[in-house]
Amino acid sequence: MFLRFLFLFSLGHWAVQAQHLPIWTKNKLETTLNSQNDTVYVLNFWATWCKPCIEELPEFKKAQQQWEGRAVRFVFVSLDFLSKREQSLLPFVTKNLSWAEVVQLDAGNPNDWIPIVDENWSGAIPATLFWSAKDRVFREEALNYPQINSIIQTLTH
Repeated sequence: MFLRFLFLFSLGHWAVQAQHLPIWTKNKLETTLNSQNDTVYVLNFWATWCKPCIEELPEFKKAQQQWEGRAVRFVFVSLDFLSKREQSLLPFVTKNLSWAEVVQLDAGNPNDWIPIVDENWSGAIPATLFWSAKDRVFREEALNYPQINSIIQTLTH
């Protein structure tokens, strides 16, 4: 009986996770990128199949903990295929990113939305966009904590 309860509870947990993992369209991405307030935004573009993306996540976690309580918002934008959402993305997020704000991007043709993020972005991941009302910094590479922290410091001062 207990195992049945545990199984049903875990199914319910997956359903809750699916509800809390929004899907962003091109319009939502564009609206977010046009936000102008006192917040520093950190949008990290990644996927579960990207080894360097996964390897840099602990660096972002450390940075997010460092900036907790301040006007810095980290959003992890998954580029996983929608067809892999239930099979790969949701289990990965539940296991490894419970501490993070994660969204899944369904913005159509990448050539239509990549230039909105940065006109020089080749489309490779990991990639991270940092921005504030003051400035924008785009990095198309895996980052470590000192790099992340330094960029955020530049945008907050």
